[in-house]
Amino acid sequence: MHSRAGAGLAAVVALVTAAAACSSGSGNKAAQATTSSPSAGSSSAPIKVGLIAPLTGAFAPLGQGDEQGADIAVSQINQSGGIDGHKVDLIIKDDKTEPTQSVIDFQALLGQGVTAILGSSVSDSARAVAPKAEEAGMPYISLSPVDQTVNPVEPYVFLVPATTPTYTTRLMQWFHAKGITRIAVGYDNTDIYTTNGYHSTLNEAKGYGVSVVDTEVFQTSTTNFSTIVSHVGASRAQAFLVWSTGPASVILTKTFAAAGLATRMKLVMTTSDATTLYTQPAGSAANGVVMTAALGVIASALPPSPIKSEIGMLAGPFAAKYGGEPSEFAADAYSGAEIVFAALKEAAPGFSHSAIQAALNHLSLLTPDGKYNYTPSDHSGLTPDDVAVIVVENGAFQPTAWEKSQFATLPS
Repeated sequence: MHSRAGAGLAAVVALVTAAAACSSGSGNKAAQATTSSPSAGSSSAPIKVGLIAPLTGAFAPLGQGDEQGADIAVSQINQSGGIDGHKVDLIIKDDKTEPTQSVIDFQALLGQGVTAILGSSVSDSARAVAPKAEEAGMPYISLSPVDQTVNPVEPYVFLVPATTPTYTTRLMQWFHAKGITRIAVGYDNTDIYTTNGYHSTLNEAKGYGVSVVDTEVFQTSTTNFSTIVSHVGASRAQAFLVWSTGPASVILTKTFAAAGLATRMKLVMTTSDATTLYTQPAGSAANGVVMTAALGVIASALPPSPIKSEIGMLAGPFAAKYGGEPSEFAADAYSGAEIVFAALKEAAPGFSHSAIQAALNHLSLLTPDGKYNYTPSDHSGLTPDDVAVIVVENGAFQPTAWEKSQFATLPS
């Protein structure tokens, strides 16, 4: 549940200003961008990389996946000898699912001399930190898919998940292939990720011959979806596309199933629910639900291919340490860490922020999330071919029949 959560950015501004003034890590962008990382000051000193994640608060399950994926990636790079003779030291900060705290964490990491920062899978937190990273000249790799983070492009800010419009395009391709022309759309209007999803759906639907015949609005805190499900049932829609995150997704799914709508239309969720944190509490009600996800979520179902090999680098250790297949969030954080490591290798031996940014600006890398091709004008790097359309079968994620037909275009 990629929140991609809503939590008033207005309150962030005042507190951020104070935090920035007090932080020993704040300062002139140009000076910071050209200074070598303090952590790389000797031949054996570790390279510090920051991770801001929601380890507590409403979206703690997201942060758990972030921490798991990044931890595996750091363990692997260190076991292989590190980068240019330096081990990587991952410094993790808990943003408590709060944008204000995420910015305070960012300032703390600046003061600790990190070379780059991965952060947060909470959309409002990522949006709050991005301008601060740009101001500081700190490479910031966002774990939230909100396209405003990289549109317009800012030199030091990059994105790991596909953008919300990219997810939408992939779903529209599936709708078109399935002959679905009438959809109902539900979205949480208190969350930037889900609100973006709704608007990108409206923007792209007509191009695929899809009409939105019903729109339903709810909030992150909504616990009763009976009226919404009743409206959708009367709409003559062929599918109900829901942009949601957190417990609301589970409650809505159970209400949809109890109303018997699964025999009349498809329930379609989004990448924020590509995790057992959705399927386990939803139980049998989730069977048959379709959604988008990173290819890493369906690792075992992929044919032999370069990306399956990449996913295996995460999936094997993940299963051994945590059980099951990686969640969307673990795949995002692992891929983000790989992106940082690739840039650090290019920026050796000085590891200056400006050298890391320059490496990211032209990075081409295959990861469990897909094939990244960052350019000075594209800091998201992924395409619809990097996104899978999957279905829940007996509590497990499987590729849809249509997705299997797309395996010939897997990124490599």
